[in-house]
Parts: sequence; C-alpha cells; structure tokens
Amino acid sequence: MPRDVSARSLMSFALQLMGVTWPRVREILVRHIGPTAVEVIEATWQLVSVLIERGPEGLVELVKEQLSPESIVSMILEAAVEYLVETLIQQVIMRVIGMLNPAGAIAQAIDLIYQVCSWIFRNAARIFRFVEAVVNGMADVIAGNIGGLAAAVERALASLIPPVIDFLAGLMHLGGLPGEVAEVITRLQTVVYAAMDRVIGFLAERGRALLARMGIGGEEEPDGGNDDTELGTTVRFSAANESHRLWFNVAGEDATLMVASVPEPIENKIAEWRGKVGDLPQEQQADATSKLDALAAVADETNADGDELARQFLEANRDLNDEVEPPNDSALEARERAIAGMLRELWGIFGDRASESSYLADMAANLPNHGRAYAGTVAGQWEPTITRAKLAPDGTTPIWDLTVVSPDGALALLRRDATRRELLPWFVAGSQSNPRSASSGIFRNPAFETDTPDPPHTVRPQFITALGSDTATRMVRVANRTISTEDNSSLLRQLQGISFTMTGGRWGSFVNLPVDTVNPLIKTAIAGAGTVVAFLRAMVSPGSTNGVTWTHFVSVWAASPETKNYVKRLFRNVQPESHEWITTEFIPRVLETAVDTANSGNIRDGLRWVTAHNRLRSPTRWVLHIPSVLPLRPAPAPGDASGRPLGSPRGVQTHHGPAVSVGFSGHVGAFRRREGDEVVTTGTIGTEEFHDWLREEFNASNSLGPLGYIRHLQSQLGVRLWDGTTAMIPVYALTQQVGMLYRMDNREDLELTVAQLALRQRLNWQRIQANFAEAYTATELEGAG
Repeated sequence: MPRDVSARSLMSFALQLMGVTWPRVREILVRHIGPTAVEVIEATWQLVSVLIERGPEGLVELVKEQLSPESIVSMILEAAVEYLVETLIQQVIMRVIGMLNPAGAIAQAIDLIYQVCSWIFRNAARIFRFVEAVVNGMADVIAGNIGGLAAAVERALASLIPPVIDFLAGLMHLGGLPGEVAEVITRLQTVVYAAMDRVIGFLAERGRALLARMGIGGEEEPDGGNDDTELGTTVRFSAANESHRLWFNVAGEDATLMVASVPEPIENKIAEWRGKVGDLPQEQQADATSKLDALAAVADETNADGDELARQFLEANRDLNDEVEPPNDSALEARERAIAGMLRELWGIFGDRASESSYLADMAANLPNHGRAYAGTVAGQWEPTITRAKLAPDGTTPIWDLTVVSPDGALALLRRDATRRELLPWFVAGSQSNPRSASSGIFRNPAFETDTPDPPHTVRPQFITALGSDTATRMVRVANRTISTEDNSSLLRQLQGISFTMTGGRWGSFVNLPVDTVNPLIKTAIAGAGTVVAFLRAMVSPGSTNGVTWTHFVSVWAASPETKNYVKRLFRNVQPESHEWITTEFIPRVLETAVDTANSGNIRDGLRWVTAHNRLRSPTRWVLHIPSVLPLRPAPAPGDASGRPLGSPRGVQTHHGPAVSVGFSGHVGAFRRREGDEVVTTGTIGTEEFHDWLREEFNASNSLGPLGYIRHLQSQLGVRLWDGTTAMIPVYALTQQVGMLYRMDNREDLELTVAQLALRQRLNWQRIQANFAEAYTATELEGAG
C-alpha cells in the first residue's frame, strides 16, 4: 500500500503492482549487458545518489570522520578563550607593575586618556544621535507626551550598547577578539576545503576503478603493480579565451606545481592575482580573496604531497632490483584536476581584466580607421547643406566645399580611453568560441551606424557632434577669408554664428547657415528688362541683359532653388491659372534650344522659341485626361463559390448590359471636393505622368523648330486628353454623377453628370485647338516687318 496520497507514492505503488521493481529490472539488465556492467551501474548510482539526494550534506557525512561539528565549535571557543586569557593575564601584569612604579601610574593615565579620546572619535556619531534624541524629545515633554521621549531615549540607549562594550574592551585592550576568531574561522575553512578535496578525490578514484573494470579508461594494474613513473599528471584546460595547463616540475626531491600559458609556479600566479584584487569592483573583491585563499591552501598541501611523492619516486628509481614500488599518485592527480577547476574560476575573474586590456588595445589600433571611414559617410550626408550657400554677387560659386569637414577632432574623441570603454560591453557580450574584434567590419555597425546600439552607448552622437562642431568652426574661418564686407557685410555677420547640434535628424544640423534667397543679379536683370519674357528674349538676342548672360542664368537656376522658383512664378503669372504646354521646369531647356538656334545664324527662330513657350497656354480647368471606364465588381451574394447568384452571368447586369464605373481626372484646378466647410483640389491622378510625357515630346521633337513643334504637339493631344467624346461610355452611365465638383469659367464649382461634363469638355477641346492656332500665329509673326 502507498505511504500517502502523493503523486510519487501512488506512482511507486502502481509500478509495484505491475511488477516493475529493481530486482526484476536488474535481472533483465544482466541478461542483456552482463553482470559486471550492472555492478558498475549499481556502484556508480550509490555514489551519485548521495550527492543528488542529500547534496552537500552527504559530503558532510563523508567528512565527519576527519572533521566533526563538535570539533569546529570547540576550535572556535578555544581560540576565543585562549585569546582572552592571554590578553587578560598580560593586562593584569601590566597593571600590577604599573602600580609598583610612580612612572607606571603616569603611563596608565596617558593610556587611559588615549583610549577615552579614541573611543569618542570612533563613536562621535552615535553619541551625537543620543544627545539629539534627548534634545528633540523636549518638544514631546512640553506637549505632555512623556512616552514619546521615553521611547526615543530607550532607542538611543540601545544604540549605545555596542559603543560601551567597545569602550570597555578598549580599556582592557581586548579589541582584537573578533579578528582572532575570524582568523580561526578562515583557517577552519581552509581545512574543510582540503578535506572536501580529499573526499571528492576518493570518489573520483572509485569511479575510475569501476570504469576500469568495464575496460574503460585503461587496464587495471595486476597484483597492485604500478608502472606510473610520472609525478601527477598534466591537466589541460581553457579559461579567459586561452588554453592553459597544470603540471609538476620535478627536480630531485623538490616538486613544484606549475601553471601556464606562461610557465610559472602556481604560488607566483596566486601572488600576482592577490596584487590585482584591489583593481576589481568592490563587490567582487571578497569572493576573489576567498577563492585565492582556498586555492593557496590546496596548492600548499599539493606541493607538500608532491615533494613527498617525488622523494618516493626517487627512491624507487634508485632501486636497481625494482623491489621498491613507485608511489600511487592518483590522489595527487585528482587534486590537480580540482586545482584546474579553481584556476578556471579565478581566470574568469582576473582574466576578464586581461581581456579588457586586449579589447582596449584592439580598439586603439582599429577604431580610428572606422571613424575616418564613417566621417566620409557623414560628410556625404552634409554635402547638399554645406554647398548650398553661394558667394555673392554671382550666386553660383559655393562658399564651402567638403574640404571644411575635417575628422581630426572626432578622431581625437575616439582615442580617449573613456570613449573606448563605452564600446567595451559589445566585446564582453561576445562568446569565448566567437570572440569579437575591432578590426572586423561588423564592429563598425554597433560603434557608429546604428541609432540603437546593443549594448547602448553614446559614441555615435558624440562623434558626429565633434565632427560637426569642428566643421562649423572651419566654415566660419573659410567665410572670413573668402567673403569681403564690400560683397555682403550682413551675410558675413550672420556666418559668425554658425554652430552644430545633433537635434534635427540623425545626422544633426548646422545652425545659422545662410538661407537661400533670390539671386540679386537675376532679380535686377529681370526688373531692368521689364518682364520675365523680355528677359528671356534678351538671353537669346543680344545674349545678355544688365550683366547677366544665359550661361550665368542657367547656372544660378541650378544652384539656387529660390531663384528658380522666383523665375517660374513670374512666368506662370503672365497668364494665371493656365497650363503651359511646354512646362516651366523646361525654361532652361527651351532657352538653351533658342540660344543654339540663334548662334547657328537663325536669330528669328531662336526668338520664336521664347514666343512659342510663352503663348502655348490653356486654362488648367480645360485639361482633362481621357476617362477610365471599368466594369463594377459584384458584391458577394448567396449562391455559388464565386459569390454570384446561381445562373447569373459574370458582372453586374443592367437592362443595358454590365454596370461600369467612369473615372475622371485632370490638371490641378479642374476638380474639387468638399471637406466640411472647405473646398479642396482633387482628381489629379495622372498629372505627373502627363507632364513627363510633355517633357519627352519636347526632347524628342524640338528639332522640328518652333512652328513645326507646335503642329506636332497639337496632333498628339488626342492621345492623352479627352475631347469630350462619349463613345466609350455606356448610354445609361451618362446620367451618373461625376462624383466631383467641376470648376466652371465663372469660378463656380458645380456637380455635373457625365453627359453635362462631356458637353462642357467638347467646348473646351475646341478652345484648346484655338489656343494652339493663336500660339502658332503669334510665333509665325515673330520678327515679321
């Protein structure tokens, strides 16, 4: 029957009922793997189960024979009593001798004064808190709260108990008792650790013996023979990304435990690490010291055993008759393996410091190269901003180029130890099997390129800020050299305040850079010509006006967006709310064609190009694209898998045929829609594509000359624009609403049906044809009579 109703008891009971017991399982195992292997399993399980089921307590039972709890307590008490007795006897003798000599009384008085003063200095804070509690409690007394004062004084007196004991111990010179007890406990921990090491070595020997019986790990030595002529063994292990080994260096009867990657006695390594404990973080120092003490104790005992075994090996080697057997050093080898584990832990603590140094050295060698390359990337992002500002008066020569971007200051930032330490966690996060290096291209991304590095750091914004600040300083210096007060004194004053900030985007921004303005020479030249069209004509013939040539004009157009938009705005305002059949974006292209024609000797056709460009216009509301006529998709309805009613044809049917949707679009200004109380532009789909087509037509056909090009473009309009025909629109759809408001000639926005809009567009189409005819006539008459 089960002992209780727990899951474990019930499962065990069920297994017993089914005959699943260890004797029966053992019988089956013997049949399959043999009795020897089963004995190994049983013996191994007996050893391992002690650790699995009882944990460290199991080891305590095994250690008890050598170190019982009673002896532990007795050892500590004996140390305390011995210290007190010895100290008290010393103090009594000193007091008695002091009383026999007048000078001794003076010495005791001086000692008493010293002890009292030092006690006051050590406990001044506690004494002040006691006085403060009494003084502050007077308010409670005045208020009648005697209990509050009593409680405060009680707490303050309780806090004075340790100082009073300290005072009495100081008078009797017994202050070293805690240190003495702590020293005994430390020695005790060393003994316990050595005992545990012996027990674990014993378990390891048992395990190896059992494996040997199975033929694993070597043959058993017959008749207790021992052919092992090496003292201990060489233990190899890895720690802190390096390979290490542990072995004995034997010289006669002297055996020294050595450790490498760089060969040295183990006590030297322990001494080296002890010297580095103070460099560790405060929270690691106690643990490191404890581990070093334990390692030193085990290493001393191992060295002592090694010396004894070396002597025995030496005696065995001197015996020419082989009557003296070499000693068994299995326990020593087990201890070496234990020491290797302790070394691995300590290398994990102190080796990280060495790795830290190597990582910092790696960054010192490679970080500047990455920084120099990234500075070029940043400069490329800044180029449009830096080169935008132009020198007056020509307005085409940039004030600065990219030579003002110097990485010197940013690279100096990367050479700082604090900067490299910010990047150190990225290396520490790497695995031992795949250590990270600053020389790899992978390092550049977390160091510079990502805005959210993991682990986080601020190197990227610091680097860009240093680069930008130096660039801003150099920009001011260059401006002072190249801009004179006669050219532009106000601009020069503005440039003195240029600075850089990381706000305004991932690449930062420059503050107080000059804002692009309309080029004063171009503006003056246009005003002097009277109109923008007259200015453009002057660019063709005679070739300049008010000191501006067409080459200068085209350069400023490309360099100054404000000047470009200014000229385009003037050209559009010649006939507001009109569409230019040669786009305003192509003003420099038309001017270049006109100048080339004039330079070839045909000044009249050169001027005709300016006239054609100016006169080829139509109101934007007349320019409508060819409507789209699309079948309506049916809404899902009960029926077959397609959603159609059973037996119905595909598509929505009317008595006229399938239902369709008619879509309209046109130039900006043709259609509008209501949004609350406002009316906004809409229906402009395809406008950009239409303008691209116009630009392509000019580039492909301007060789026809101005008159020939007008005729050609007029012949192509029907391919792109709606002439008002309704042949492709079903009759029933003509009564549908357009779905948008159409801008009428009187600037009224109306809701129209498809038929009404078609009627209106047939009239607009005729007007567009008339516009082309008028433009052709005006262009043809250019230069006549």
